[in-house]
Amino acid sequence: MVAGVPASFSTRLLLLTLLGLAVRLLWVALEPATSPVADETMWLTWGTEVLPSPDVAFSPLRLRFVFHPPAYIYFLGVAFALTGSLVSVQLL
Repeated sequence: MVAGVPASFSTRLLLLTLLGLAVRLLWVALEPATSPVADETMWLTWGTEVLPSPDVAFSPLRLRFVFHPPAYIYFLGVAFALTGSLVSVQLL
């Protein structure tokens, strides 16, 4: 028993979480290859080229991305900068 929750509920919740993770990992492994289209191209360009560029260098003060909040491009840019691959973005 954890914090007043029966062990059976905790076990079922853990199993459901693991099942959800397995389904997501399976989807990433089996997902057909595609090319970015429409807005995806803009997000990937800003996250993988503009954000890590020497002109911006991940600085929110030098980022002139005014028409959308920048959190998503930081999500893309940091994952890409750490691994050099968009597979990390798929997994995250």
